[in-house]
Amino acid sequence: MNKNNNLFFGVSLYKLIILLAFITFLAWLKIFLASRIYYNSKIVNDLQQDASVLRAENDMLKQDIEALKFKTQVSDVIIKSSLESDVLIRPDN
Repeated sequence: MNKNNNLFFGVSLYKLIILLAFITFLAWLKIFLASRIYYNSKIVNDLQQDASVLRAENDMLKQDIEALKFKTQVSDVIIKSSLESDVLIRPDN
């Protein structure tokens, strides 16, 4: 009769406790890994957004550099032409 008290559907209580502990461990592991994946994907998403913003800012800065180069070239041409016209207008005596 003592042997029947320790049986639950033909499985001993010891085996049942081990099985429940194993299932609990697997559930905890799944939850832990899912949360790690979620938080890591949030970090990756934030970094991708930052990279996208930095690429756009880099493109804008390149355009600004090109505009300044063009402005400098135009200014140089204007200054050079004004200096040449001054030399042509003022003859040296």
